[in-house]
Amino acid sequence: GGGTPSHLGQAQPPIEEMCARLRHEIEATTQEANSRINQASDSIRTLRERLTERQTEDLRTRQESARAQREAAELEADSERLAYEVGSPEDRIDEARRLRSQAEVLGEQKEALLLILDDLYGATGAQGSAATV
Repeated sequence: GGGTPSHLGQAQPPIEEMCARLRHEIEATTQEANSRINQASDSIRTLRERLTERQTEDLRTRQESARAQREAAELEADSERLAYEVGSPEDRIDEARRLRSQAEVLGEQKEALLLILDDLYGATGAQGSAATV
């Protein structure tokens, strides 16, 4: 049955006590919210610092890459210029053959000149040989 509801038989806490408890809960909730806001702000600041560092690093990397590409292009141009100046291995072999041939011809011409000088000195009666000079 009937009877008195249980909450009516209990004494209600005074209004001041309820207000104090609610103020305490509001303060605790506010402190928790402020703590979370501060943590979020710290996280945002950290992420912004990391982003700035990465952007700076990215810029530096791009600049180094551009410099390396310029240097590579310059080296390639130098290489092509040197290859043109030096010529192919076949060109160098041909040049060496040509120079050896010229050296042989000059050697033969020298010997012929020495013989002519010997004959000339012999005809004039000079003593000694030009070949020993």
